[in-house]
Amino acid sequence: QGITGKDEGYMAAYTAEKTFVPDTSWYDTAVAAGTTAVTLQDEADFLGFMQLMSRTTPVTFSGWTITLGADIVFNEGDVVARAEQKDDQLFNLRDYQAQKKSFGAFSSGFQGTFDGAGHVISGIYLYDDSTDASVAIFPMTAKSAVLQNFTLTNSYIYGYRYTGGLIGRAANGLSVTNVNVHASVNVAKWEAGGLVGEARGRITMKDCTMDVDVKSVYTS
Repeated sequence: QGITGKDEGYMAAYTAEKTFVPDTSWYDTAVAAGTTAVTLQDEADFLGFMQLMSRTTPVTFSGWTITLGADIVFNEGDVVARAEQKDDQLFNLRDYQAQKKSFGAFSSGFQGTFDGAGHVISGIYLYDDSTDASVAIFPMTAKSAVLQNFTLTNSYIYGYRYTGGLIGRAANGLSVTNVNVHASVNVAKWEAGGLVGEARGRITMKDCTMDVDVKSVYTS
């Protein structure tokens, strides 16, 4: 439910929140051209990227390099405060991740290189309380996935389990370099972390910073 009573003034500032439609045309164009190097230019491209990774038959992007071409902002204001006050005007990116399961097989996870090129990803709000979901920008990574050169800030992620600031579940071989995460990660049960909800095997991190509030509301 939205904010009421004394918080109506706070809510009013966000009644005209942005909406975005996933754009996957860049992927179709790249496949047709036989190229595996693409640049995401805006929020619609990024949302399409998330959707492709999480559909029923996920695109793993094995051998691809995905570069971010600009800063992107999905929600304005203090997203953590707005989420904690149950602001129903927040744009929930989770609604646009086509497949919401925890996937099971790591081989279906992201396997390419995501290069933020120094850009900032801001205003991410992901909320999913279903019990079989992996909740993160990258629901799963596999093999030698690489994430590098970006900042995630002013973001709120909530899941039942397998919930991370960037990755829900990570398999052996993940490399994360020059990534900064400033977010709130909230989980109803367990398997949660500022970067990864659940990690299997070796993960390499270099020149990274995390300022993440991780909370569990689990009760037996």
